[in-house]
Amino acid sequence: FLSMVMLVLLLFTGIGVFDSFCVMFSSMSTGGLSPHSESIAYYASSSVEWIIIIFMFLAGTNFYLHFQAITTRDPNRYFKNSEFRLFLGIVLAATAIITVILWGKEFNSIGEGVRISMFHVVSLMTSTGFVTANYIAWDQAVVFLILALIVIGGSTGSTAGGIKVARFFLAREFIASALHKTVHPRSIFTVKIDGRPLSQEALSSVVAMVMCYLATAMVAVVALILLGIDPTTSISAAVATLSNAGPGLGEIGPYGSFGGLPDAAKIVLTFTMWAGRLEFISVLVLFTPVFWQELMRYREKYV
Repeated sequence: FLSMVMLVLLLFTGIGVFDSFCVMFSSMSTGGLSPHSESIAYYASSSVEWIIIIFMFLAGTNFYLHFQAITTRDPNRYFKNSEFRLFLGIVLAATAIITVILWGKEFNSIGEGVRISMFHVVSLMTSTGFVTANYIAWDQAVVFLILALIVIGGSTGSTAGGIKVARFFLAREFIASALHKTVHPRSIFTVKIDGRPLSQEALSSVVAMVMCYLATAMVAVVALILLGIDPTTSISAAVATLSNAGPGLGEIGPYGSFGGLPDAAKIVLTFTMWAGRLEFISVLVLFTPVFWQELMRYREKYV
C-alpha cells in the first residue's frame, strides 16, 4: 500500500516511470540504490525530496505499527508507541541542530535548510543512503552527528539497519535500573516499554546485541587500519557497513566508492554487512564451539 502511494506521487513529479519505480523500491526497502550517479540530487526537485523523506521515514518505522494504524484506522497508534515517539523526536532534533549549525554556511533559506538537513538525517538514520549534498564537507560537528545517527538506525520491525531506536531506549532503561539498584539494592525496578514489563532475558539480549555491534565495529576498524586505510575512513566504513547505511566518510563519502579499497578490506566489510544485516547473534554463534558440538550431536542422533 505504502509503495503504491509513493509510486503514484513520484509519477506526478514527472521523473519518469523507470526512475519512479527505482526510487520507490529503494526508498521502501531502505536500499538507497539510485539509477543516477548523483543520487537524488540528479532530479533537483524539492517535491521529489520531500516525498522520499516521508517514505524513508515510514520505511524506517515498525511495519507492524503501520498494520495496526491502517487496520484500526487510528493514527494515534503511532504516538502511543514509545519507540516511534523517540524515533520522530531524534529526527526532528537532529534536523533542527544541523539546520542551525549550517545556517548561513551551506544554505540561507530556512525551507532549503530544513529540507536538506532532514533528507540526510532520515536517509542515513534509516540506512537508505540517498544523498543530495556532499555532507562530508559540512561542519565537523554535523559529520559526527550523522555518524551517530547511522549507529542508532531506525525502528525495530522495519527495513532499516543500525542498532535500532528501541534497543537504545531499553539500554538506557537498563542502565537507569542498574544505577537505581546501586542506590537502593533491595528495591524492585522493572524496565517497561509501552507499559509492558520486560524480562531479564529480553534485556540481556538487548545488551548482547549492542555489545556485539560495538565489539564487531572495533575489530573491523583495527583490521582496516592495519590494511593501510586511514582512521576516518576505517571508522566510517565499519559503521556504515554494520548499519547497512552505504556512504561513510573520506574515500567512501556520499560521492565516493568502496571500489578503491584493498581486496582484503572488502572481505572484512562484506562480513560486517552480513553480520549487521542478520543482527550479529545468529552470525557470531557460528564461531562458538558449543554450536558445532550441538550440530554434531544432532547429526549423530538424527542423520
